Amino acid sequence: MKNFDYQGLIKRLIFISFVLVLVNIAYADTAFAADLNNTNTTNITDSYQVNDLNQTNKTDLTNLTQISTNLTQTSTPTIKSTNVVNVQSVITVQKIQGVFINPADTPVTSINPSKLKSEGITDIFVYTTRADPSALKPFITKFAGTGINVYAWVEAFKDFNGNWFSPSSTSTLEKQIIKDITSIATNYNVNGIMLDYLRYPGTAYKYPTATANVDYFASEIKNNINIINNENITGKHKILLSAALMPEDSVNNYYYGQDYNLLSKYLDFLSPMIYVGNYKEPASWIGTTVKYIESQANGKPVVAILQTYDSDSNPTPITTSQLDLDIKTAVSNGSDGYELFRYGLITSGFTGYNVVPTIVTSNPANNAINVRTNQVITVTFSKSITAGTRWIELKNSNGTSIPLTFSINGKVLTINHPVLSYGKYSLTLHTGSVTDLTGNKLAVCGFSFTVNKIVPQVISTSPRNNAHGVSLTSPITIKFCENILAGVNYSKIYVKNLSTGKVVGIIKTISGNTLTIKQSHSRLANNTYEIVIPSAAVKDSKGNKLLANYIFKFKAV
Repeated sequence: MKNFDYQGLIKRLIFISFVLVLVNIAYADTAFAADLNNTNTTNITDSYQVNDLNQTNKTDLTNLTQISTNLTQTSTPTIKSTNVVNVQSVITVQKIQGVFINPADTPVTSINPSKLKSEGITDIFVYTTRADPSALKPFITKFAGTGINVYAWVEAFKDFNGNWFSPSSTSTLEKQIIKDITSIATNYNVNGIMLDYLRYPGTAYKYPTATANVDYFASEIKNNINIINNENITGKHKILLSAALMPEDSVNNYYYGQDYNLLSKYLDFLSPMIYVGNYKEPASWIGTTVKYIESQANGKPVVAILQTYDSDSNPTPITTSQLDLDIKTAVSNGSDGYELFRYGLITSGFTGYNVVPTIVTSNPANNAINVRTNQVITVTFSKSITAGTRWIELKNSNGTSIPLTFSINGKVLTINHPVLSYGKYSLTLHTGSVTDLTGNKLAVCGFSFTVNKIVPQVISTSPRNNAHGVSLTSPITIKFCENILAGVNYSKIYVKNLSTGKVVGIIKTISGNTLTIKQSHSRLANNTYEIVIPSAAVKDSKGNKLLANYIFKFKAV
């Protein structure tokens, strides 16, 4: 090996055995060379090279599989077992329904979180440049409290000019990139990191330590994330790690240095880019690929990234029926949800997908305490529903069933009942009580609420309690369970800078059920602010008062 960096290798690897196999392969690498030299950053997707696939035709796959197996067994160094030293408790990965967003094409101001929520989106992956990750901040602020997770989608094996590099020969740059990604995880309250280009551009077989380099990079990022998570910072999310992986099954490691089995040690979930358009494959290929990668993932979740447009050469959104089929194929074959690439290239007819209906919102909300005796109950689902074959039960705290009737309109289930007495109630929708329009059954679910005399009660705030990364000028809003008026202690509402100990000037307004507070001057960066709303500061139209002080705080950045 010419100019091999043994010092860098020793840092990464403990060799049990290392045998070089000379492999002569008649393989045209022109497409990969073009990929290496490509500095066009307009299309930032880690897309598949269609020319590569044409060169690696299906008749060669058996031979390539054997070559990959032999190379892995004989010439791939072993990653040091001590790379990940900071062990964290397991963070459960919920089913993901995500979408990739590039702020350069889709400004945060053009995105409606409520609409994404109604479409079943649980996670967004926001393209983030290492040099200037500030584009993340408005997304984190806008999606705070929505229940939608925000990931930093960031490139790994690319230099600052968008060119590929090999970590084995550019260790200084690799260290800087690891530092930059760690800084993003540290300083931005993201739910996760999605690594893009954590691979070689189809040329891994030229580098004996390619797989070790990929694994080392992932292990270092995971190790640093574990350190951050173990700090247990109040208000900071626990961070998950994933990576966009190529989907070429047994030859994936040979061409890209991505070994699903090894990477599963460091990733919380695997995200293979199963793009039928670029690979010119049928939807069924999505299912077989998910199954293969799942068999290699050591029990880690696999979440398929699906192409929402025809191909990189024809960025026309595919039809709703085709996208539905692709998603259904992925999920029915073991994908723990799906990730759509990407926002802005999704047909307008797509309104979300779920294998089974799920509850999006309910009125009253779960654990609501000031429900009226004649409250009509509504449950909004993730998709249109119809009546099923099982039953819906409303019970009081004694376990007595309350008679009810219901109706369905699109996604909304409406439940009527007699006037309720004061007390606690539980609503249970048994498995199959409703189905979607293709027969997928609702899984058993439900919620509880308490019927009480109505008094003003805070139901949400923006920023949320203990939020980090709040802008220096955004207004503070406090929403109540009913419309409010100024109460006797309205003038005693105040905002205090806990970092300086000073009360700040504010302007207060009320509109409907929302109290809005604007500070007279911009906040100080990295300072913590506390909002105090005294009891009786607001009241409802009948004179019922806020019963207790409501206090929350946040940190400005």
